Amino acid sequence: MTRREKPAVPATPLDVVHIRLGSFFLFFAIAVGALGIVASVPWLTAAMAVVALITIIDIVLAMRRQRAREAEGEEGSDGLE
Repeated sequence: MTRREKPAVPATPLDVVHIRLGSFFLFFAIAVGALGIVASVPWLTAAMAVVALITIIDIVLAMRRQRAREAEGEEGSDGLE
């Protein structure tokens, strides 16, 4: 009988995608927002600020899901570690 080991990271692939792509979008939004400031285009800066805020919220929610999953795993541990 094969013993299943716990994954090293208790995150789902979806959480990882949210965090990785979110960090890329955040970098992109900050860069384009900075260009909007330099080019004196306030609507572009405002739009990128909104995108950055939404991205930050999404990353925080994905991290909270990961932590909640870790807490569930610790409480439901069967002591095989």
